[in-house]
Amino acid sequence: MLQVDSFRQKDRVRAYFDWNEGWRGGLYDRPTDRFAKAVVRRKEYIFALLNRIPFENGSVAVDVGCGAGIYLEELARGGFRTCGVDHSQGMVDVCRKRLEERGHADVEVLCADIEHLPFAPESADLALSIGVLGYLVDDVKALQELHRILKPGGYLVVNVENMFSLANLDYLIRERFLSLARKGKKRSHDVGDSTSMISSWVLENSPTHHLYRLFHTGSFRRKIEDIGFRHVDSLTFGFEFRLLRRSRLSNVIDLDKLEVTLERILRTYKIPVLSSLGESYTGLFQKVR
Repeated sequence: MLQVDSFRQKDRVRAYFDWNEGWRGGLYDRPTDRFAKAVVRRKEYIFALLNRIPFENGSVAVDVGCGAGIYLEELARGGFRTCGVDHSQGMVDVCRKRLEERGHADVEVLCADIEHLPFAPESADLALSIGVLGYLVDDVKALQELHRILKPGGYLVVNVENMFSLANLDYLIRERFLSLARKGKKRSHDVGDSTSMISSWVLENSPTHHLYRLFHTGSFRRKIEDIGFRHVDSLTFGFEFRLLRRSRLSNVIDLDKLEVTLERILRTYKIPVLSSLGESYTGLFQKVR
């Protein structure tokens, strides 16, 4: 893995989010942007998973990496006692203001690190980590912290980018061939461990040059289970149809509608292999020990 220590990486990620207008809430207001649409659908799919669990009114929910507070607002409306945590003070300020404007000034929002959460052991019924773990050099300590703050039987929702998605397969194959050509020697952004791979595109295009990891979802799931969780459910979504989007057919076929239709079919019918090839992976886990 690229030799960047955890503190340096966290500083870069904090700087990225402190001034990122999209993640301050603007992404949810871009009706024609494919990535923005995917972010909106991610929230829809996550709450579809959560709505199947009979949480009691007043259950405690913690959103770690809360950003602008989009999930906190929905959780508060659903009867949860909520608290948000983010490592970016800029995001914390935006989140507090947004929640206050929408009548949720009682929701506490803290600036804190996912590896050192300011909560007592076994104090939460639900913990969310949506799109956060990919920004960490290593995620074990973060997952252990999420486990620590959850009550026995509490639920964890995690979301990461899928290394083996249809959209990433060409990149992954190309990297493997390059690795063979180098006689097995790794480049700085090759596979980081058994569960993830560094995205060279993010590293090269990010204004702060931070790392971002894509995950081997099967290995990642086993890592979470080893920490003391039981897998309850999971889904992937996001099918870019990259070649179709670059072809003339993109002017004939509504690829956004086709993508959503495929996602909804795969949510209803678990099709082997295909159901695991979406760009974004969301897993629902329950603390069992």
